[in-house]
Amino acid sequence: MGNQCGYQHIAWAPAGFLGDELDSAKFPNSVLLEKASRDIQNGDITMAHLGIWSRKDPWAPAALEQLIINLKNRGFCFATLPKADATQAQ
Repeated sequence: MGNQCGYQHIAWAPAGFLGDELDSAKFPNSVLLEKASRDIQNGDITMAHLGIWSRKDPWAPAALEQLIINLKNRGFCFATLPKADATQAQ
């Protein structure tokens, strides 16, 4: 159905599940940041929430910025995802 509407499904990798929607008392940013910085691999797609109000220790912008720095230090570069070809959706 998504393809018929011009959308393309692109899944993120398990390591890209940053956990930023989890309880910050049990999963503080330092733990999430260490895990993501270590486990994300070349080609992985990550996803972060920028407004989880229930977290007492907000992920963005500080932890997200540090994750980008850590990944760049590992030699990663970043790019936007390609747009779906409209002809493929039909």
